[in-house]
Amino acid sequence: LWRFLLRPLGRLRLRFILWYRRLRHSEHQVLHAVVGRQCHWKWYPSPPPRQQDCVRCVCISDTHLHHHDLWLPPGDILIHCGDVLLESRGLQAKDLDELRRFHSWIAQQPHKHKLLVAGNHDGALQELKADGVRQILPKCTYLQDESIELEGLKIHASPLSTGQSPNSAFQSQSGYDEHAACQAISPGLDLLITHGPAGHGALGRASPLLA
Repeated sequence: LWRFLLRPLGRLRLRFILWYRRLRHSEHQVLHAVVGRQCHWKWYPSPPPRQQDCVRCVCISDTHLHHHDLWLPPGDILIHCGDVLLESRGLQAKDLDELRRFHSWIAQQPHKHKLLVAGNHDGALQELKADGVRQILPKCTYLQDESIELEGLKIHASPLSTGQSPNSAFQSQSGYDEHAACQAISPGLDLLITHGPAGHGALGRASPLLA
């Protein structure tokens, strides 16, 4: 069902969305958020000038091998929040080829720092483990339940997500320790990155422990 119906329909839907956005000249829209004591956000056709003494993070996710279709605004930190691959439930030769192509693409991006978190479609990354991923993708910083400080920002990143997809990398049903992932999050962060967004509702797919 997935291979012969749902997957082709999903790709057709994506192509229609991209065509429609190009028709409306909205394919380069960005969601611009200014985070301080409060968060203010708005859709723009292109990002406004960066405010002085601010760090600009460019966040993308769920590219599923379509990263070449993206137009990325400039910024200080490029963050990919997971699902580089489309249908990876283990480590296969085709996955390694796709990861090398992704590495060539992300290495060409002009952002000073490039962060990568895995997602539930990135089974190859789970099989490679963190050190193996870093050998294949040396031009970006791969974080797996780890913290880092960049441009004065304290950042923690986790591939944590929940769901019922057959692509279940870094989810509890594949043996991923959800509790340990949440316990690894240190206090005093400026930015928490998870593949599944925290919170309640349809988008709350990281962990109930983060709600």
